[in-house]
Amino acid sequence: MDPFNGIRANKLMAAYCFHVLEAKLKQWKAGMPGEDELPRGADANGMFVTYEKTDGDLRGCIGTFAKGNLKDTLERYSLIAGLRDSRFHPIDSEELPDLRCSVTVLSEMQPIPKWDAWTPGKHGVYISLNKDRRNYSATFLPSVIIDQGWSKHQTFEHLLAKSGYRGAPTRDIFELCEVHTYEGSKEKITYGDYRAEFRERWGFSPLE
Repeated sequence: MDPFNGIRANKLMAAYCFHVLEAKLKQWKAGMPGEDELPRGADANGMFVTYEKTDGDLRGCIGTFAKGNLKDTLERYSLIAGLRDSRFHPIDSEELPDLRCSVTVLSEMQPIPKWDAWTPGKHGVYISLNKDRRNYSATFLPSVIIDQGWSKHQTFEHLLAKSGYRGAPTRDIFELCEVHTYEGSKEKITYGDYRAEFRERWGFSPLE
């Protein structure tokens, strides 16, 4: 059974995110060429949109685990990731040529019985922890864990830090966490390739 219900990431999705962001930044008034190439009426289980500099520095990454219409989710999170990730200043149009965009389509989350019952490189991990009358939660996508080269123990240390938990990241704390895993289908495209994709697929280049 396909964990992604037939909806996997592709370069068109990443190119479309670039186009939505660029249209917003440059205040284009036209419609969205390319939207007709997206699967009509398709729903994705969840999705993250990520912008990085070509040297690998992160510029924004926001997503959702909620199932929703593919086109609407791409449009919404292409802008939130680019303009409203509170960790970074908003992307501006002058930065675009130095960026790449990736889309990660998620499978449904599955609970696991032990904190370490997952496979690096295959699974993303979501944790939630209720401790001292406070709630903590965080996630890392499958590609983040493998790109960073983290062990399972290191992943949980970083998850707890990301969640805002300031106590010692011990195995006892790991075992108190409610843990879900998921898989990710990821595809990325550079801004330059997006422009080539745009011209090839949609027939014209945007006016600067």
